[in-house]
Order: sequence, then C-alpha cells, then structure tokens
Amino acid sequence: MAVGAEQPEKAGASIRTRHLTRSFGTGAARIVAVDDLSLTISPGAVVALRGASGSGKSTLLHLLAGIERPGSGELNVGGVDLGRATRRHLTQHRRRVGLVFQRFHLLPAMSVLDNVLAPVIPLRVSFDKVARARDLLAAVGLAGREAAAPTQLSGGQQQRVAVARALIGSPALILADEPTGSLDSTTGTEIMDLLLRVAAEWSTTMVIATHDEGVANACDHVITMRDGQITVDEPAQSA
Repeated sequence: MAVGAEQPEKAGASIRTRHLTRSFGTGAARIVAVDDLSLTISPGAVVALRGASGSGKSTLLHLLAGIERPGSGELNVGGVDLGRATRRHLTQHRRRVGLVFQRFHLLPAMSVLDNVLAPVIPLRVSFDKVARARDLLAAVGLAGREAAAPTQLSGGQQQRVAVARALIGSPALILADEPTGSLDSTTGTEIMDLLLRVAAEWSTTMVIATHDEGVANACDHVITMRDGQITVDEPAQSA
C-alpha cells in the first residue's frame, strides 16, 4: 500500500557541507560539536549516521534541519545556503523537513489526528489537510485510531503517528534521531521498513542517526562520526 495518496511536490533534497563547524560555549568551556565536516548526500539517498553519544550526530541533524546555525563553513540543503539564509528562508526550509524522534514527542492533550495535523495547522497549503492526515494514518496502519489519545497507543503505534506527522508537509528531507531506539526489535524493524518504504515511494532524502547496526545496514550509505568529524563514509553492507 502506498504511503499516502498524494506524492511530494518534488524529489528529495541534496545535501552538501564543506568545512562545516558548530561549537558551543567560549574559551576553556568551548565544545566543538561539529568539526570541519565535509560531506555530500545525493537526492533520495538513505543515509545512516553512526557514532557514540557526543560524537556530533544530533548537532549535525539540527544543522540540516535549520534548527542550529553553522559557526563556519558551507551548509547547503536542497539548494538553500542555510548559513546565509534569512529567517524567512529558514522557516520555508523547515517546512520541507520531516522530523522523527526517539521519544516520539507527541502532544498528549491532542488526538492522534491533531498530532499529525500540527505542523500544517498554521500554514496555507494546496491540499486538504484533514484528508491528507487521514490518508497518512491509514497508510501507517492506524485507520480508525484518529480520535485516540497518544497514551492509548503502544510505543510502536506512537512512532507510526510520528512518521505520519513527519510526512504531512510532503518533505524533501526526513531526519530521524534514533527512531527505533525506544522500541523492541520487532516493532523497530516495522518502523524501519516503513521509513524505507517512504524513501522509496517518495524519493525522499533520509538521514537516520542510529546505534543499531541492523538499521544502519538497511540504509544505502553509512557515515560514522567521532568528536564531530567523519571517520567512515561508505556504502552500507547490504547496499
């Protein structure tokens, strides 16, 4: 079954960084989270981002999402220079990015349907928001649960809601931070299969931060980070 009735407006985003650096603090307290990092990711690629806690994975995802600004270097996502982008252009960029987190981050006071709708509620769009949200929930296996509260769902079901929410704006880029980390192995495999299906059907670029070797090997490419730098950049074993 296709993931949603409508396809994205354009193909996945390209990613290019050159000598990208992001640090926090000053003086002796300065921490370099991303250090002189250069990489290229083709549109539609599914990339695993590996590394120990503190290696810079989450900071890199935040930079790609336009949540953090680079300290120096080049950061181009989907043709947008995020280092020089105006606030308006950053806002437009963020609308083209879908985010999936380890802890789901659903709003407990809102229904499942309203959680999926949340990213597009304040926006003017060319599609029927409610119809698309219902289509996406059906596509992730949650038809009939639109009125449920997140607390009435299992962890795997909540992550399916989070995936549907990430897709509501037809993103060119999906960034997932340990999307299977809070799930058992069977449910984690189901969520990963769902994300891979999204990438294949929508040609969406996807970067997945993960500690799970199985998740990494299901991707096209694996990038390993250590101390803010890339130590490995190679095709996944299954690719």
